[in-house]
Amino acid sequence: MIRWREAFERSRESADFRKYFKGFLKMSDFRYIAYVQQFNNVTAGTVTGGATPTSPVTPGTAVGPVLQTFPAGGIILGITASAVQPQTTTSAFQYAPSNSPGRRDLFALSFQYSGDELITPGGPVIADALLGSGEDTIFPAREIIAPPSQGLLCTVQSFTIAPPMNVHVVYHTMVPKVVA
Repeated sequence: MIRWREAFERSRESADFRKYFKGFLKMSDFRYIAYVQQFNNVTAGTVTGGATPTSPVTPGTAVGPVLQTFPAGGIILGITASAVQPQTTTSAFQYAPSNSPGRRDLFALSFQYSGDELITPGGPVIADALLGSGEDTIFPAREIIAPPSQGLLCTVQSFTIAPPMNVHVVYHTMVPKVVA
C-alpha cells in the first residue's frame, strides 16, 4: 500500500487535488476510511472436456461492474481483496488449499473509472497477479485521486468449480475529515 505521506506530498500540488479538496491542504485534514465491496455468490466455473485433473475450467460468469463511490472524493492508497468459499459437509475442501495468502489465485478482478476509462483493459485479471500475493498490496502503483461523488467500477470472476464464492474488495482511502 502506498504510504500516506508519500501520496499526500505527491498529490497536493496537482490541479485535481486543489479542485476536489479546496481548503483541505494539510495532511491532518484527512482521515482513513476503508470502503468495502462484497460480492456474494460469485458463480463458479465449469469443467470442460470431462472431469480429469487436466480438464480445463471455464471461468464463472463475471459479476459487475459494481460502482464504489467516494462521496467526499478520496485518495485511494491501495486496493486489497480476498475470497472465501463456503464449506459444505459433502467435501472437506471445496476451495482447495492455496499458496496465495489472500486466496487471490482463484478469482479475477477488473477495474475502471466511472468515466469509462479502463484500469485493467485486458478484462478480469487473476487477483494474485494484479494485487500481489497477499503479503503486500501492490495495486495501484500510484495513488488514485477520485473526484467527489464518483468512483471505480469493479468486476469479479471466479475460477473455482463449486460452490460459488464470496469476494471482498477493500479500497484503503484517505478522505477529508469534515465531509467524511
